[in-house]
Amino acid sequence: MIKKLSLVNFRNYRNQTISFDSGINILAGENGQGKTNLLEAVYFLAFLRSFRTSSIQSIKKIGSKGFYLSAELHCLNKWNRLLEIEYLTKRGLKIDNLPVLKSSEFIRQIRPVVFSHDDIKLISDSSGIRRKFVDILLSSRDKNYLLILQKYIKALRSRNAALRNDKIDISVISAFEPLLAEYALEIINNRFHVLEKISNKADKILKAIKGNNYSFNIKYISKLKSEPSFDYILENIILERERDIKRGYSGLGPHSDDIEFTFNNKNLKNYGSLGQCRLAVLCLKMAEIELLLENDDEKNVVVLIDDVTGELDSKTKDSFFETVSKVKQLFFTFTKFDRSESYFNDAAIYKISDGNIS
Repeated sequence: MIKKLSLVNFRNYRNQTISFDSGINILAGENGQGKTNLLEAVYFLAFLRSFRTSSIQSIKKIGSKGFYLSAELHCLNKWNRLLEIEYLTKRGLKIDNLPVLKSSEFIRQIRPVVFSHDDIKLISDSSGIRRKFVDILLSSRDKNYLLILQKYIKALRSRNAALRNDKIDISVISAFEPLLAEYALEIINNRFHVLEKISNKADKILKAIKGNNYSFNIKYISKLKSEPSFDYILENIILERERDIKRGYSGLGPHSDDIEFTFNNKNLKNYGSLGQCRLAVLCLKMAEIELLLENDDEKNVVVLIDDVTGELDSKTKDSFFETVSKVKQLFFTFTKFDRSESYFNDAAIYKISDGNIS
């Protein structure tokens, strides 16, 4: 569990520390006061990235040179751990006051699942958002996946640079192709299997809410066949080489794959209603929780819920609370908090106002 969270020049927080002693924590306040910024800080400590933006500049407080975040973690009376991130001219990471040089050694100390109104973009927006979702999920489950992904991206960038070189050297381009095929094989197989698992869980959750006449399916879409071999991938990369030279980038591989969501056998992106899309993505995120809890020896899964429960009907809300209650620590944000909701009887309530916490 997160016992203490400190923010310095992060978003609208100049210098704030907040302690948590409860499993259920409510951050209440009007819009624009900093509730979501606290969730973002937890997520950043987990993955060294925001779930809201890709711009580091927009995260630091206006007028500041950088920001600092830290979290004290506690696990079942077994250990305490201090995580620290400092972004000034460059990024600095520490665990228990010791410098950490590789991001892969820092992440996964906390494994958050976020529920927000922007989750619908998983269905409506570009394929890159969907790939990012599955890659973060896999990295949360297995540190080795992140290492493979990083190696793939490095080889991909190197080959792309060779493809754009004024003087094309086939030997340089081809030198990266076996590496791409090796890492692509691991990435595709991991994505295929984890999406099959989360699809089954999300469909089961949907049926529990709406009945057996409803179905939700998630499918991995690749230009390569499912569960390909190394030789098959390498052969196809080589076949694409001339086209890649003409367009100046590598067109084949997991970096260009996509994920398809279907609701009652209809493609949600093209034919789903707003209500169907919101319900489907809620089931997807609930399934994500269940999947992470299968591999949660350190009990470090936390759930971040950004004012999304108010729009749920009673049956969906009951199912949602049943799922999130399996997690040891939850953070809710509310603009208007319903104190009559029995689920929150033992919750700790924090008032957020203009970057101040009480």
